[in-house]
Amino acid sequence: QDRLHLRKRPEVLECFDISHLAGTGIVASCVRFEGATPERSRYRHYRIRTLKTQDDFQALYEVVSRRAQRGIESSDLPDLMVIDGGKGQLAAASAALSDHGITDIDIVGLAKSQEARSRARPSKPERIFVLWQRDPLVLKSHLPALHLLMHLRDEAHRFAIRYQRALRTKQLRQSVLRRLKGVGPKRTQQL
Repeated sequence: QDRLHLRKRPEVLECFDISHLAGTGIVASCVRFEGATPERSRYRHYRIRTLKTQDDFQALYEVVSRRAQRGIESSDLPDLMVIDGGKGQLAAASAALSDHGITDIDIVGLAKSQEARSRARPSKPERIFVLWQRDPLVLKSHLPALHLLMHLRDEAHRFAIRYQRALRTKQLRQSVLRRLKGVGPKRTQQL
Protein backbone atom coordinates (compact mmCIF):
# COMPACT_ATOMS: atom_id res chain seq x y z
CA GLN A 1 0.00 0.00 0.00
CA ASP A 2 2.75 2.45 0.96
CA ARG A 3 5.10 1.70 -1.90
CA LEU A 4 2.41 2.02 -4.59
CA HIS A 5 0.56 4.87 -2.87
CA LEU A 6 -2.68 2.90 -2.75
CA ARG A 7 -5.78 4.14 -0.97
CA LYS A 8 -6.31 0.95 1.00
CA ARG A 9 -4.40 -2.18 1.93
CA PRO A 10 -4.72 -4.67 -0.95
CA GLU A 11 -5.96 -7.91 0.59
CA VAL A 12 -7.63 -9.14 -2.62
CA LEU A 13 -5.68 -8.72 -5.85
CA GLU A 14 -6.70 -9.63 -9.38
CA CYS A 15 -4.52 -9.57 -12.48
CA PHE A 16 -5.60 -9.53 -16.13
CA ASP A 17 -3.64 -10.68 -19.15
CA ILE A 18 -4.45 -10.97 -22.86
CA SER A 19 -3.14 -13.83 -24.99
CA HIS A 20 -3.30 -14.53 -28.72
CA LEU A 21 -1.34 -16.20 -31.48
CA ALA A 22 -0.40 -13.69 -34.17
CA GLY A 23 -3.64 -11.82 -33.52
CA THR A 24 -5.91 -14.87 -33.66
CA GLY A 25 -7.59 -16.81 -30.88
CA ILE A 26 -7.72 -13.77 -28.60
CA VAL A 27 -8.45 -14.71 -24.98
CA ALA A 28 -7.89 -13.24 -21.54
CA SER A 29 -7.35 -14.43 -18.02
CA CYS A 30 -8.07 -13.11 -14.56
CA VAL A 31 -6.27 -14.62 -11.58
CA ARG A 32 -7.07 -13.79 -7.97
CA PHE A 33 -4.86 -13.74 -4.91
CA GLU A 34 -6.29 -13.35 -1.42
CA GLY A 35 -3.86 -12.58 1.36
CA ALA A 36 -0.96 -13.10 -1.10
CA THR A 37 -2.17 -16.66 -1.82
CA PRO A 38 -3.52 -17.83 -5.19
CA GLU A 39 -7.25 -18.63 -5.12
CA ARG A 40 -7.33 -20.99 -8.10
CA SER A 41 -11.05 -21.63 -7.79
CA ARG A 42 -11.54 -17.91 -8.56
CA TYR A 43 -9.37 -17.88 -11.71
CA ARG A 44 -11.34 -17.05 -14.86
CA HIS A 45 -10.87 -17.37 -18.62
CA TYR A 46 -12.51 -15.03 -21.10
CA ARG A 47 -13.06 -15.34 -24.81
CA ILE A 48 -12.96 -11.94 -26.41
CA ARG A 49 -16.36 -11.33 -28.01
CA THR A 50 -15.99 -7.90 -29.62
CA LEU A 51 -12.79 -8.36 -31.64
CA LYS A 52 -11.72 -10.36 -34.64
CA THR A 53 -8.26 -8.79 -34.87
CA GLN A 54 -5.63 -7.99 -32.27
CA ASP A 55 -6.26 -4.90 -30.13
CA ASP A 56 -4.97 -5.44 -26.60
CA PHE A 57 -6.46 -2.18 -25.37
CA GLN A 58 -9.98 -2.99 -26.56
CA ALA A 59 -9.64 -6.58 -25.33
CA LEU A 60 -8.65 -5.35 -21.86
CA TYR A 61 -11.51 -2.86 -21.87
CA GLU A 62 -13.96 -5.66 -22.68
CA VAL A 63 -12.64 -8.08 -20.06
CA VAL A 64 -12.39 -5.54 -17.24
CA SER A 65 -15.87 -4.31 -18.18
CA ARG A 66 -17.29 -7.82 -17.93
CA ARG A 67 -15.49 -8.39 -14.61
CA ALA A 68 -16.69 -5.04 -13.27
CA GLN A 69 -20.30 -5.83 -14.17
CA ARG A 70 -20.11 -9.23 -12.49
CA GLY A 71 -18.40 -7.69 -9.47
CA ILE A 72 -21.09 -5.06 -9.09
CA GLU A 73 -23.86 -7.67 -9.32
CA SER A 74 -22.23 -9.95 -6.72
CA SER A 75 -20.65 -7.22 -4.55
CA ASP A 76 -17.29 -8.90 -5.05
CA LEU A 77 -14.60 -6.59 -6.38
CA PRO A 78 -10.88 -6.75 -5.58
CA ASP A 79 -8.95 -4.14 -3.62
CA LEU A 80 -6.32 -3.89 -6.37
CA MET A 81 -6.40 -4.70 -10.08
CA VAL A 82 -3.09 -5.36 -11.78
CA ILE A 83 -2.93 -5.12 -15.55
CA ASP A 84 -0.19 -6.87 -17.50
CA GLY A 85 1.06 -3.94 -19.51
CA GLY A 86 1.96 -0.29 -19.51
CA LYS A 87 0.21 3.04 -19.76
CA GLY A 88 -2.09 2.16 -22.67
CA GLN A 89 -3.35 -1.06 -21.13
CA LEU A 90 -3.78 0.66 -17.77
CA ALA A 91 -5.78 3.48 -19.36
CA ALA A 92 -8.09 1.01 -21.15
CA ALA A 93 -8.77 -0.95 -17.96
CA SER A 94 -9.27 2.22 -15.95
CA ALA A 95 -11.78 3.49 -18.52
CA ALA A 96 -13.76 0.26 -18.18
CA LEU A 97 -13.97 0.68 -14.40
CA SER A 98 -14.89 4.33 -14.76
CA ASP A 99 -17.64 3.53 -17.27
CA HIS A 100 -19.19 1.26 -14.63
CA GLY A 101 -18.96 3.97 -11.98
CA ILE A 102 -16.24 2.16 -10.03
CA THR A 103 -13.88 4.68 -8.49
CA ASP A 104 -12.77 3.02 -5.25
CA ILE A 105 -10.55 0.27 -6.67
CA ASP A 106 -6.84 0.89 -7.07
CA ILE A 107 -5.41 -0.18 -10.42
CA VAL A 108 -1.81 -0.45 -11.62
CA GLY A 109 0.01 -1.74 -14.69
CA LEU A 110 3.05 -3.98 -14.46
CA ALA A 111 5.38 -4.11 -17.44
CA LYS A 112 8.78 -5.49 -18.17
CA SER A 113 11.22 -3.04 -19.69
CA GLN A 114 11.88 -3.47 -23.41
CA GLU A 115 15.43 -4.55 -22.64
CA ALA A 116 14.25 -7.14 -20.11
CA ARG A 117 11.99 -8.77 -22.72
CA SER A 118 14.83 -9.28 -25.18
CA ARG A 119 17.29 -10.94 -22.81
CA ALA A 120 17.33 -14.16 -20.87
CA ARG A 121 18.45 -12.29 -17.74
CA PRO A 122 16.73 -8.95 -17.36
CA SER A 123 19.02 -6.12 -16.40
CA LYS A 124 16.29 -3.48 -16.20
CA PRO A 125 13.69 -3.64 -13.47
CA GLU A 126 9.96 -4.12 -13.73
CA ARG A 127 8.02 -0.90 -14.16
CA ILE A 128 4.81 -0.22 -12.25
CA PHE A 129 2.44 2.25 -13.85
CA VAL A 130 0.10 4.15 -11.57
CA LEU A 131 -2.72 6.35 -12.83
CA TRP A 132 -1.98 10.06 -12.87
CA GLN A 133 1.77 9.54 -12.56
CA ARG A 134 3.82 10.34 -15.62
CA ASP A 135 6.79 8.12 -14.78
CA PRO A 136 6.53 4.49 -13.69
CA LEU A 137 7.57 3.37 -10.24
CA VAL A 138 10.56 1.08 -9.97
CA LEU A 139 10.75 -1.00 -6.81
CA LYS A 140 13.98 -2.54 -5.63
CA SER A 141 14.23 -6.13 -6.82
CA HIS A 142 14.50 -7.61 -3.32
CA LEU A 143 11.18 -6.21 -2.07
CA PRO A 144 8.43 -8.77 -1.33
CA ALA A 145 5.81 -6.38 -2.76
CA LEU A 146 7.46 -6.55 -6.18
CA HIS A 147 7.79 -10.34 -5.99
CA LEU A 148 4.08 -10.63 -5.19
CA LEU A 149 3.10 -8.46 -8.15
CA MET A 150 5.41 -10.39 -10.47
CA HIS A 151 4.04 -13.73 -9.24
CA LEU A 152 0.48 -12.50 -9.80
CA ARG A 153 1.31 -11.26 -13.32
CA ASP A 154 3.22 -14.41 -14.25
CA GLU A 155 0.33 -16.57 -13.03
CA ALA A 156 -2.16 -14.56 -15.16
CA HIS A 157 0.15 -14.92 -18.15
CA ARG A 158 0.52 -18.68 -17.67
CA PHE A 159 -3.21 -19.15 -17.23
CA ALA A 160 -4.07 -17.12 -20.36
CA ILE A 161 -1.53 -18.94 -22.53
CA ARG A 162 -2.73 -22.34 -21.33
CA TYR A 163 -6.32 -21.46 -22.26
CA GLN A 164 -5.34 -20.02 -25.64
CA ARG A 165 -3.36 -23.18 -26.48
CA ALA A 166 -6.19 -25.47 -25.36
CA LEU A 167 -8.65 -23.67 -27.64
CA ARG A 168 -6.21 -23.78 -30.55
CA THR A 169 -5.64 -27.52 -30.04
CA LYS A 170 -9.38 -28.17 -29.89
CA GLN A 171 -9.89 -26.22 -33.11
CA LEU A 172 -7.11 -28.14 -34.88
CA ARG A 173 -8.61 -31.48 -33.85
CA GLN A 174 -11.98 -30.73 -35.37
CA SER A 175 -12.44 -32.52 -38.63
CA VAL A 176 -12.79 -30.55 -41.85
CA LEU A 177 -15.77 -32.81 -42.58
CA ARG A 178 -17.71 -31.24 -39.69
CA ARG A 179 -17.77 -27.96 -41.58
CA LEU A 180 -19.74 -29.50 -44.43
CA LYS A 181 -23.49 -28.98 -44.42
CA GLY A 182 -25.38 -32.14 -43.52
CA VAL A 183 -22.35 -33.98 -42.11
CA GLY A 184 -22.70 -34.68 -38.40
CA PRO A 185 -20.59 -36.52 -35.85
CA LYS A 186 -21.72 -40.01 -36.92
CA ARG A 187 -21.08 -39.43 -40.61
CA THR A 188 -17.70 -37.88 -39.81
CA GLN A 189 -16.82 -40.98 -37.76
CA GLN A 190 -17.90 -43.29 -40.59
CA LEU A 191 -15.94 -41.38 -43.20
